[in-house]
Amino acid sequence: MKICFLHHTYPGIGGTETVTNLLACKFRERGWDVSVLAWNKPAETMNADLPVVYLPDRANINTHINSEFIYSYLSDHNVDCLINQGPFWVPTKNARRIKSVIISSLHYAPSYKIDNQREAITQAFKQKSTTVMHFLKSTIRFVFKDYFAKRDFHTIYKSGLDNTVRNSDVFTVLCPDYVTDLQKIMGGAYDNVIAIENGLKLEEHQDIEREKTLVYIGRLSKWDKRIDRLLKIWKTVQHDHPDWSLEILGDGPEKENLENLAKKLKLSNYHFRGFVNIKDYLPKASVLAMTSSSEGFPMVILEAANYGVVPIAYNISSGIAHLIQDNVTGFLIQPFDNRDYVKKLSMIMSDNALRLRIGDNAKDMVRSYDLDRIADRWVELISDRIKSKN
Repeated sequence: MKICFLHHTYPGIGGTETVTNLLACKFRERGWDVSVLAWNKPAETMNADLPVVYLPDRANINTHINSEFIYSYLSDHNVDCLINQGPFWVPTKNARRIKSVIISSLHYAPSYKIDNQREAITQAFKQKSTTVMHFLKSTIRFVFKDYFAKRDFHTIYKSGLDNTVRNSDVFTVLCPDYVTDLQKIMGGAYDNVIAIENGLKLEEHQDIEREKTLVYIGRLSKWDKRIDRLLKIWKTVQHDHPDWSLEILGDGPEKENLENLAKKLKLSNYHFRGFVNIKDYLPKASVLAMTSSSEGFPMVILEAANYGVVPIAYNISSGIAHLIQDNVTGFLIQPFDNRDYVKKLSMIMSDNALRLRIGDNAKDMVRSYDLDRIADRWVELISDRIKSKN
């Protein structure tokens, strides 16, 4: 069996790249041949365990040149299944010519583009206007931001996503509720959309004494992750919990702005650690804090839960609610109620017995996402689709 993954950037440290690496490992254990097609090389040099071929047109992924290149690669290498990890429209343009099974996977919430556009409209409104016309335009868009965010999605993105879904043999989303969410957003029904959650390689580890540490793990980006909210929350709780520290694990385009904000807020007991091995921090951490505006099915919740770290996040998507059962496996906060976030976070930080109870529940929950079980579902899906297509 020959499998090829298509990526925007590879190799990398993002959640989608992690999913690919985990599945590829399980496919190889079955003797399958696995390769990667990618549009971009990462900014930082990384070792790739999988063979990678880069698309020729780096200016735009959705071009005829790249579409034909993908078609030729799949045909020349007799690839049985292409897993489109964007999902990108470009490989599905040749769907009727391609003999390979095409599985396109949505690695974020179906509402992601709308959520991001809504956030962009809000931030644009907060910027100082240079002209009266700019002020009026940004104000109107802000007042009716739900309408404009949805309109922008339908104008810019809907057609490409709809073609991707319809031209794929299977289109996967990250949890069952996303099947319904996708149909509502797109305004139509699809018969090829299914839910397959991401899996995690569960590792045995010894429990060690936990430190009073709050961790953020992920990309330091502006519109979606909103780490600025976390810094402002930390500003509120730090004085009541001087024995606690905040560890920010990750890097990204907002790092300098966030560091400047932390200084402006006069924060204490915090560190920006950059790209690190999270396994050096999670065994000792107590709480995972997320303040995102948009999330799909965050692997970091599973990774933290595996170590009994208590997650707290805004209830912004079906994926978050699928992973966190409020007051059982973590804590969900109504978006974007910072006052309640501070209240719940302070409660968690003050109650060691509560952290232990929730952490143990989280460890039990994560067993449902064991990588072997998820990989078996992928193997069954791919094998069945290849048989039916042939």
